[in-house]
Amino acid sequence: IEALAERVGAELVWEPVLLGGILRAVGSPDVPASRYAPARVAIEDANLVHQAELRGAPLSRHPRHPLRTLDAMRLITSAPPATRPALSRALFEAYHVENRDITDRSELAAIAADHGLDLDAIDDPDVKADLRRRTEHAVSLGIFGVPTLWARTDRHPEGRFWWGVDRLHIAEAALMGATTRDAAPAPLDRDGAVPRSPPPLPVSAPARVELYHDFSSPFSYLASTQARRITEEHGATLVWRPMLLGALFRDIGAPMVPLHTMPPAKARYMLTDLHDWSAWWGVPFSFPSCFPVRTITALRAALVEPRLTPVLYAALWVDGQDIGDDEVLARVIRHAGFDDEAILAATRTPAVKDALRANTEAAARIGACGAPTWRIIGPSTDGPPLPDLVIWGQDRADVIHAALEGWRPQPR
Repeated sequence: IEALAERVGAELVWEPVLLGGILRAVGSPDVPASRYAPARVAIEDANLVHQAELRGAPLSRHPRHPLRTLDAMRLITSAPPATRPALSRALFEAYHVENRDITDRSELAAIAADHGLDLDAIDDPDVKADLRRRTEHAVSLGIFGVPTLWARTDRHPEGRFWWGVDRLHIAEAALMGATTRDAAPAPLDRDGAVPRSPPPLPVSAPARVELYHDFSSPFSYLASTQARRITEEHGATLVWRPMLLGALFRDIGAPMVPLHTMPPAKARYMLTDLHDWSAWWGVPFSFPSCFPVRTITALRAALVEPRLTPVLYAALWVDGQDIGDDEVLARVIRHAGFDDEAILAATRTPAVKDALRANTEAAARIGACGAPTWRIIGPSTDGPPLPDLVIWGQDRADVIHAALEGWRPQPR
């Protein structure tokens, strides 16, 4: 983050806040993952490892995570602004690398002393009030989690924010006046926020990528616009795996429409984020008024004729057509130059119904928790066979690139 600020010529201000206070203010549980399906917890934990390893950042999950950080955040608040960056890094390292108990005042006192601070300051009423004020201000900006980067840009002189370390490339480009991948300066003209990848391994046979998706997901739509380009860059084979997202959610114990269960502040940001990604990749996007959409027949149609996949995604997420309506679906198929009667008749056959069910069951078996889910099989290298890698999200193309070059996370 400091290197980003230096590259764009911006002043970086470290703002301590209480995450628990933010979460309670926006209507989220203190530990959001406590409401996640086990499959999502597992895939989120794996993604954290992927992001850390590809950045070369040491990471060791604390056995007592999450720890209460109130005193640590008060310590940062009490510090002079010039001291906060180094102090914050020291506390991050103590917690997430060394696994020290930062709820223990003796541990905090030692860290405070290393930075010329007196731990007694955390009991000062003015420090406590200052941290509350900063937290309340973050909520007033619409912030619902951390890390969040807030900045003013030419397009948003009033200010806007980006949530998550995996959005830093979009934020950096925006601070340079670019909103698209094509207009972003190198090395930002890439598919994600990971700043470096390991050297590619010699590949003797390209990978196979299975993309589990459902037309009902806007994130799947965005992934569909880039999947062929990404796989073709590495000579990989792309296999579309239509699945019933609702059935997957039911099987793993997830809410049927996750967007409707989010705190309003997060739901609003998710819509902004979708537009950020559509702009980044230069693809049209419009959230349809008919959402949520019943997609079972459309998914079966894509199994019958895979070339319909981009057609049906565009019909829903660009043109706003309700592909859950049989008449609309038939018209979309017909206008794309296909035999709608034959395709829709095939969707009613047991073989096609069984194939969609099998894809959905396979998604659950590999640990999918949503759409899109990518299963990377291979590539073949000079070394031992690589384990399959399961990746969730349209925003993980940087990890997919690394996986297609033979990277895998270290066993833990």
